[in-house]
Order: sequence, then C-alpha cells, then structure tokens
Amino acid sequence: MSPPSLYVHVPFCHSECSYCDFYRVSYRDDAAEAFLGALAKELATLPRDWVPPTIYVGGGTPSALREEQLESLLEALAPFRSPAQEYTFEVNPKSANRQKIDLLAQAGVNRVSFGAQTFDAPLLKLLGRRHGPDDIRRVYGMLREKIQSISFDLIFGLPTELIELWERDLEAAIHLSPDHLSVYSLIHEPNTPLTLSIERGEFAAQPEEVEREMYLLAIDRLGDAGYEHYEVSSFARAGHRSAHNQAYWRQDDYYGVGPGATSTIGLRRYSNLRDLRGYVQGIERVGIPPRAEERLGLDERIREHLMMWLRTSGGLSLSVFESLSGTSLSRYSNGAFERLAALGLLQVSGDIIRLTREGLCVADRVIVELMA
Repeated sequence: MSPPSLYVHVPFCHSECSYCDFYRVSYRDDAAEAFLGALAKELATLPRDWVPPTIYVGGGTPSALREEQLESLLEALAPFRSPAQEYTFEVNPKSANRQKIDLLAQAGVNRVSFGAQTFDAPLLKLLGRRHGPDDIRRVYGMLREKIQSISFDLIFGLPTELIELWERDLEAAIHLSPDHLSVYSLIHEPNTPLTLSIERGEFAAQPEEVEREMYLLAIDRLGDAGYEHYEVSSFARAGHRSAHNQAYWRQDDYYGVGPGATSTIGLRRYSNLRDLRGYVQGIERVGIPPRAEERLGLDERIREHLMMWLRTSGGLSLSVFESLSGTSLSRYSNGAFERLAALGLLQVSGDIIRLTREGLCVADRVIVELMA
C-alpha cells in the first residue's frame, strides 16, 4: 500500500456559497493568523521522514488568505514536499491574483482545482459566488502560465438552469481546455441557504430527467473533446487524473489536518471537530485538536470498498470483493447484483463489474441497493 496522502483544510471564505456544506468560517485576519499557528503545530505531530504521495489543500477557500499568510502556509508544508508528488491547491477566481499564483508555483504546487462552477452570471449569483465569468477567464489565463495541471469544478442541475445554459457552460470550459473537470449535479445539502429556498418554494428543484439529460450531455461533449471519463464525476486529459482522489477511491490511508479534516490510518478513523476556536484552543492546551474517533469494522470497510471502486471506470473486482468480504457480491446484495444487471445498470466483463451509461446516471442509487 502507498504511504498516506495529506489533506489540509483551510476553513476561510470571504462569502458563504448558498449550496455548500463543507466546514467554513468568514475570513478574519486574526482568526487566520491563529489558525496558521495551530496548523503548524498539528503538522508537527505527523510522522517524521514521511513524504506523502499527494498533498491537497482545500477548504473553505485557501486562496482567501493574504499573500503573507499563504506564504506561511506553504512554508509549513515545505517539509512534506517531494518533486514527484501531486501538490494541489483549491483556488477561487475572485480571491486569486498573480502574486498568490506566483507563490504557489514557487512552492512547487503543480495542480490547481479551480472553482468555476458556472459561466452564467445570474447562476453564479444564485450560488452566492462572488466572481463573474470574466474572473474565471482572467485567473485561468494567469494559472495557465504557471501551473502544470488545472482542474475546473462545474455544477449542473441548478434551479432555473436550462439545458442550453448547461451546454454553454460545457462549451466555455472546453474552449479554455483545462486538464481536468469535476462535474457535479447540485446536491441539496440540508439547511444550506439554497436548499432552504427550494423548500420554501422560492425555487423549483430540477426534475430528475433534466439532470439525467444534463449529465449525459457532459459525458458526450467532454468525451468528444478528448477527456477520459474515469470516475462518475471526473474527466481528465491523458496524464491528468487526480492522484489524490484516486488514493481515496483505492482506500489508501490519509492524514487530514485542520478543523473538520478526517484521517484514516488502517482501521483507525478520526475527524477534527468542525470548530475553529476549539481547534486552536485544543492544540494550544493539549497539543492536538478535539476529535471524534472510531475504529472501522469489517462491514464498513466492505461497504466503502464497494462504493469507491464501483464509481471508477476500472470497476469493482468480484474476486477481490469476495476475498475481502468472505462472500460473493450476489449473496452480499441479496440478489440485487443480478437484478441491477438485468435492468442494464451494471455491466459484467469477466471478473469486473462496471456501471453502464444508464447506471452512471443513478450511481448512488445502484450502490445503495447493492449494500441494502
């Protein structure tokens, strides 16, 4: 098994996106300074002489930090750097600038995940995003000069979004030609502002059939443009798959640092509480942040193995599943495997099962039925 990867959670945002359920807090300079001091101490608790195969800095909005603060963060991560690793930073089109991008490049960051979401100004406003379409193009141009690999995030299935708008988003992204795209349908996270607006009847959620049409349009357009569809939501040009995400899907170990971050090492899983003040105070008082911890049982590992591998284009090995679980997938799923295959949602090719084109459209539902 590969050495553990490293995830760093920077919780600060300049504004609240209406759909987001990740842990974040409004940026304040004093809070950012306290966070960086605590983070450096948490990083010091990680194994010495360990070089993670990937580093991913997410949030929140890491680029919300001031230039001097961003430099401090990069310096704290320098001992974990290796020229061979994938080193990713999430960047917001509104808070990024040339100086910050130069700092990332000088520190060895070779991949940026770029939160475009949509090129439509009214939809960006609906999502609570501060940037506009011109910001996406402007910052992308600066990134292209300095960063080896760039990934776009796009969201479809938004309230009021027409198929034609989604088609224009895809064409705009393809025109810029990022190396990777993560394409997500809108998730109605409980208690987020957008979900609450839908529940109050201020907006209508997109019908499932419209979301299906949008997703299939993305598969077709991105495939025609030369992108490999290697996971339910992930599309990459040759050589630009996300190594960090692939480590998650393989169930490799990983350390997570920062408030709200999760670590999984063997059967031990622990999550730092989603509380910035508690995070800083815990590290100051006892050297580690407050955490919730669990020991993973075999059933949980089996379920995660099934869920992670089936999402990928490589599919799920039936023999590996049986070796792990001690039973066949047919028996484990109480016959759901055969039923879903007969419905055309799963394809069997020797020892491997994969989601079909129709199965990809209802991937979560298929996985839940196999685990029921």
